Amino acid sequence: MNASFPPTAGSAISSAEHPLHGMLKGRVILQVVPDLDLASGVEDDVLDVAGALVAVGARAIIAGPAGTLVGELQARGAEWLHLPTEDAGIGRTLANVRRLRNIVRTERVALVHARSRAPAWSAWLATHGPFNRNRGVPLVTTYSGPYSEQGRLSRAYNGIMAKGEAVIASSQFAATLLARRHPEAAERICVVPRGVAPEEFDPEAVPLLRIARQRHAWDVRAEERIVLLPGRLTPWKGHLVLIEAFRRLVVRLDELGAAPVRLVMAGEAKPGAHYLQHLARRLEAVGLAEQAVVTEAPEHWPAALMAADVVVMPSTEPEAFARSALEVLALGRPLVVSDHGALREVVRVPPEAATGWRVPPGDPAELARALHQALERSPEEREAMARRARRDVELRFSRRQEVAATLSAYARAVTGTAPAGVPAVARIQILDG
Repeated sequence: MNASFPPTAGSAISSAEHPLHGMLKGRVILQVVPDLDLASGVEDDVLDVAGALVAVGARAIIAGPAGTLVGELQARGAEWLHLPTEDAGIGRTLANVRRLRNIVRTERVALVHARSRAPAWSAWLATHGPFNRNRGVPLVTTYSGPYSEQGRLSRAYNGIMAKGEAVIASSQFAATLLARRHPEAAERICVVPRGVAPEEFDPEAVPLLRIARQRHAWDVRAEERIVLLPGRLTPWKGHLVLIEAFRRLVVRLDELGAAPVRLVMAGEAKPGAHYLQHLARRLEAVGLAEQAVVTEAPEHWPAALMAADVVVMPSTEPEAFARSALEVLALGRPLVVSDHGALREVVRVPPEAATGWRVPPGDPAELARALHQALERSPEEREAMARRARRDVELRFSRRQEVAATLSAYARAVTGTAPAGVPAVARIQILDG
């Protein structure tokens, strides 16, 4: 659900007086990535970290497959080297190891950052494996799990993400999971929450015409309110739980004579239409076929989110990071989420100043109750919550903070000391549940 990219997040740390400038200037930092396409999920992190490295006087190299973002990387002053990391086969991995060994040696790389498992195996063997001359080059990994571990082989394969000198976790939930699976890595784990650029999700900047067109595309009548579930159309996102909750909500609103609602579930579907057909049959079975839309992802997510009266993320499995939820909060839209994983860390509820609602996962009755509360809030209450939500995103989850924390982790790994005057990278806090 990412929109166009914001200005380089390194602009705030480009000053020659900034501590990171002195610690990273002249260093060569290599990021090894699984792909460089717009919908990859790591694209904005890679772009902004590369731009920030250039801003502090470092040399930023990105190794990965060809993709739509290569030109954007180069425009920000970074360099791209082709490396077919999308293939996780043993033969390709070993070939990538040889290529990376050569890159690290000839380009005098000071640090390697691997952003997924296949690149991490190649990077680790190139810097820490036997028979190479690159020992001493630190490896940083980013753990965005949770990865499925159904046996010793998958556990061993996933374990590469715990081998970095610094292991960046995208949330306290992800950090806790990794520490429990790999306790030997606990002291090396740091938490760098995924962030958003609040200016990119400014509700005042979303054209009203775009919002109106989106409502029309969903065939929403003027008097209808929208309950929107954004995200991939896959079972663990909680569509079936939401359908039952929405059925209960419709009954309650009819009893009260309240304005009607329409359910929209929008997102990318996995190949094959089996799940979509299952959703259609379920909607028909509960009498909601005429009040629900299951559709592909919109062209402009900010307009789609602004069109919604309430956004819901009822995932039945915990999510390791919650950038989509941050985008909703930055736009000031009412948000209801499952109370687990990284979503629990993002949405504040009483006794704190509430920015949304959290409900037990898989509980349609509680979900229906929260949706009703969100829909029936007064305009003044909605506006107050929107201001709190947007401010909270700016304070805790800005892209600028994420980039600065990532570079701080680099500086610590390269020099052995933390940069003075830079907010400390959060350490792991083992969470209950």
